[in-house]
Amino acid sequence: MGFAVVILVVTAITAIYGRLFCGFFCPLGSVIDFIDSQIFKNARNAQLRPPLYLQKLKYTLLFTVALVALTGTIFPLFLDPISIITRIATVFVYPLPAIGDNLIRPLLGSFGAGNRLPIPYFYGTVGIGLLFLVILFGSYWDRRFWCQYICPSGAFFGLLSRFAVFRRNISTTSCGGCKACVKICPTRAISEKDFKATSTAECIMCGKCVGIKKGCSAFLFGATPNHEAITLPPDMGRRQILAGVAAGTLLLPVLEANALTKRDNTGRLIRPPGAMPENLFNARCLACGQCIKVCPTNALQPCSLDDGFSRLSTPKLSPRIGGCEEKCHACGNVCPTNAIRKLPYDEKRFAKMGTAVIDKHRCLAWEQNKECLVCDEVCPYHAIDPRFLQTSRGMFK
Repeated sequence: MGFAVVILVVTAITAIYGRLFCGFFCPLGSVIDFIDSQIFKNARNAQLRPPLYLQKLKYTLLFTVALVALTGTIFPLFLDPISIITRIATVFVYPLPAIGDNLIRPLLGSFGAGNRLPIPYFYGTVGIGLLFLVILFGSYWDRRFWCQYICPSGAFFGLLSRFAVFRRNISTTSCGGCKACVKICPTRAISEKDFKATSTAECIMCGKCVGIKKGCSAFLFGATPNHEAITLPPDMGRRQILAGVAAGTLLLPVLEANALTKRDNTGRLIRPPGAMPENLFNARCLACGQCIKVCPTNALQPCSLDDGFSRLSTPKLSPRIGGCEEKCHACGNVCPTNAIRKLPYDEKRFAKMGTAVIDKHRCLAWEQNKECLVCDEVCPYHAIDPRFLQTSRGMFK
């Protein structure tokens, strides 16, 4: 319910003010702006700037992910900017203190003696890292490269902004026609042919055009006698819609196929305690990585392509890395969509995630005829019932 309210509020604000979210609230956009101002501001080559018609690509991606979302999978949110930035924070930012601690302690000698912070390990770090680099290094070709040409969320907000009432107005008395606003606009929302025309679908309300010269232009509700506003519709045609629908249609069987899934992996995929049934879980999980970040044993890991396209970056439990703490239910508390339910302690103790199976080829009692009760000693739930039998296969069965 709370998630739906947030969506309605953001939609209403966008319909009135335009792409205000992209300019002021999007965390990924803020990171892009910071990297652009610190690294690519003076390194960018204007001759390498992509042609303007490539802005239509994001509308094709929007209709692609929209068609896939209608089938009940939330996999398209893998490209959502908030989900992307939270996954990046989990994989890169969260381990930094532990990495720094392990690098600095040896340099301190005796002062650095003591327990070191464990470094969290995550599957798919390379893939998410490459995606992050693509997003950031796109600024080498153009400002807000991701927002202009790729982001499906930006395309959706752009369509909602078509009839926004809060828009850029040009002063008929102060504007000298220098076209400095065209050069400074980070999303090319101001037309190069007519600097008085603004595309509400591309404008992120950053205010840079207003800040160049006081009184030259302003953002107003409607027009005034001394101001005029010319708005341009979204640069989207039938080709983008048809291409998006065609791409989504071709993508559907890929998402449902198990060609890249190990034959026995489906039965061994362990979800966090309190997770909804698999179909409902895949329809609700945002792949945001919040549950993975808060897991104290680093047992929760993002799914890879081996687990299937539709499960990519969703959480799974990897017992070889860590176990699920008996008194911990942090993953359910941070899940924003209730894909992982908030379980009280008494219920969590009986939430079954999977059943341990003995590999007789590795078990010392079965394979090497030795006594071993390690599994019984470490099990916090007393789920293992040892039976001592004098057999040729060992003392424990």
